[in-house]
Amino acid sequence: MAKAKRTYEGLRYCEGCYSKKFKKRVCHGCGNQARLFVKDPFATCTKCLNGRPCIRCKRVGRPVGKVTAQGPVCNSCANYFEASGHCEICNKFSIRLANKTIDGQVRRCCTGCSNVSSATCPCCRRYRVLVESASGAMQCKLCAELGEVACEVCSKSMPAGLGRECTDCYWRRTFHKRLEINSEGFSSQTFREEFKAYGLWFIDQIEAKKGALLINKHMLFFVEMAQHWSSLPSYDQLLKAFGADWLRRARYPVQWMIACRNLVIDDQLKQSETELRRIEVILASALSGSSSALLEGYHEVLAARAAVRKTSLATIRTSLRSAANLLALGETSKSGLSSKTLRNLLIDAPGTAASLVAFVNYLNKTLNLSIEFPEPGETKKLAREKQGHGLLALTQQALTGTDVMERWVPAALSYFHGVSRLKKSDATTVSDGDGLLVTVNETEFWIPSPTTGFKME
Repeated sequence: MAKAKRTYEGLRYCEGCYSKKFKKRVCHGCGNQARLFVKDPFATCTKCLNGRPCIRCKRVGRPVGKVTAQGPVCNSCANYFEASGHCEICNKFSIRLANKTIDGQVRRCCTGCSNVSSATCPCCRRYRVLVESASGAMQCKLCAELGEVACEVCSKSMPAGLGRECTDCYWRRTFHKRLEINSEGFSSQTFREEFKAYGLWFIDQIEAKKGALLINKHMLFFVEMAQHWSSLPSYDQLLKAFGADWLRRARYPVQWMIACRNLVIDDQLKQSETELRRIEVILASALSGSSSALLEGYHEVLAARAAVRKTSLATIRTSLRSAANLLALGETSKSGLSSKTLRNLLIDAPGTAASLVAFVNYLNKTLNLSIEFPEPGETKKLAREKQGHGLLALTQQALTGTDVMERWVPAALSYFHGVSRLKKSDATTVSDGDGLLVTVNETEFWIPSPTTGFKME
């Protein structure tokens, strides 16, 4: 008997004896029809036999790795019921021995030695045992013996190790399979058809592999739309429900709706909704209840002014951002909301002075404060002093052996020459005795070295 049709209680049955000894009747375990042993009136089907707990770990529902006379064994415990011994390559004792063809010979190897001659084939990119081809290169057996074959789907030439279809056909088949599975997840027939139409458009826009990897993610955008509407929404509805950030993430679905479903983009409405959401984020950023109340009150004042003077939402958002920064600094500062706090904020952000004028007047009127702006040039002088103290700190670190060159160059250029917003790749630095020659946009500047000492002006 070359192959047994059925093994039952340790006995092997050929195909002829199987049809005689196993007849269809009701299983005593599950009540379903199955071929059961005729001499055992209480026999159960194979499904019931394999559904029993593992005889070693007692777990139920695990995949069956081996069936013994005592009962089933799960795939995690099956190796404990195999014959153990010494590896024929490294001679180490192992309970996980497997037959492996190495250099044309079948050997029983441990897990570590079985993959010694395996590697990624340079042709088909499959992880297999490599053999030497006629050209001398190490390839898998199929690529070494057959070389290039025709894809059964598109008839294009491909490495034989890929099997029946090339990589592109595999990913296309995977994409359509996932598209079909995902489309069944919609309860609405309208969105099911729309998602299928989107998938057929999407696979023509990008490569098949990328489409197969992204289609599950893009399904979520259609699921969110199906939860709100019974058909594809308009641009106004999308913007009000999800916002501009959602539309940016759903780039391909939006492009499809524009190209195939006549979706019209309203840039002005998009900008307005974006600014309103930014304003909501600023209003929610207040740390305490008092700051939140002040920010809300100031927002109402700005909104009333905007209705009369037609102030843009971007201007309102800028004013609220500066006001929120002042309130946050006042909560962490010992002096609270005072002229000193305002001066400290303007030292770090001098460009926000104009946007803070109205808010400072609002604070003085609402809280009966006397916050005053610093004299012209005072914040610039204080900011320069702060920069100087920063350079002194870098000099002290450099004298202790710390590498501060990446921080020193932009800080020194800003302090001595007013060159700000410098990127690392914009400057070329050359040592020049006690200082450094820095070239920025073909303009050469000299700055002192951090190790030669620094004195504030």
